[in-house]
Amino acid sequence: MHRNARLTVRARLEMVRQVESGWSQAEVARQFRVSRATVSKYVRRFKEQGESGLLDRSSRPLSSPLLTPARIVRNICRLRRKRSWGPHRIGWQLKIPRSTVYAVLKRTGLNRLAWMHRVTREIVRYEHASPGDMLHLDVKKLGRIPDGGGKRFAPGFAETQSGPHSKRPLGHDYLHVAIDDHSRVVYVEALPDEKGVTTAEFLERALAFYRANGVTVKRILTDNGGNYISHVFADMARTHSVRLKRTRPFRPQTNGKAERFIRTLQQEWAYSRPFHSNRQRLNALQRFINYYNRRRPHGGIGGAVPASRL
Repeated sequence: MHRNARLTVRARLEMVRQVESGWSQAEVARQFRVSRATVSKYVRRFKEQGESGLLDRSSRPLSSPLLTPARIVRNICRLRRKRSWGPHRIGWQLKIPRSTVYAVLKRTGLNRLAWMHRVTREIVRYEHASPGDMLHLDVKKLGRIPDGGGKRFAPGFAETQSGPHSKRPLGHDYLHVAIDDHSRVVYVEALPDEKGVTTAEFLERALAFYRANGVTVKRILTDNGGNYISHVFADMARTHSVRLKRTRPFRPQTNGKAERFIRTLQQEWAYSRPFHSNRQRLNALQRFINYYNRRRPHGGIGGAVPASRL
């Protein structure tokens, strides 16, 4: 029942009873302040279906020739379940309006991540006004791939990844990540460790990269890792007149832009497809970074490409 409805189911039944008792439909319509057609409609439904015919019906048409094709619906649901993408990202990927994607997700019950057995929380977003106002830094430790391919894409990986017969690890690559808060332009290097000296040298190269793109970095936000609180890192920042800021302990959300990019880096580069060697994966890193900066639409900046905001 909508809020402006004149008749409840009980009133409709009373209206029909009056017609059956001998009152004319026009007189009953005047008494209930509805049209004669409305009276006739409910009298006919009552004769055909009884009291169940007086209930509200769905306004959905019997046929929908413009309904989203089943193939597109399957692709939308697949991307939602596999990658947890939102309507904007799925729409960009499939070249369809995000309103269509959201309608499909809502119709299939996939519009809420909480209904997909995921924990959600209220997100507080912020963005600095100009490129260089804040640069987020973080490090992701990534296991190296043996020659012949890694185990992540092997059958049964989810059940055997922690088993006693797993292969001996080959060490890790340390992905040092820098992302500009305003434009979301990123600079990434795969380095052998995350020591203070290594991180300071990465900072110097990152600052040079942003300067070459017309951006002067004023502040840097990091977590409280040992490499970021080292003297050599602080000296490098002081040399380039960059102010250092750190997140509160156990609050990775504060550095959320770097955390979210690392997740994207894993989904769309590191584990996007099987690689036959670690060198092959590292060779694909720079191609992905160029794609991310210059071609990939970014959900956090309204679908713009990061390089367009420099």
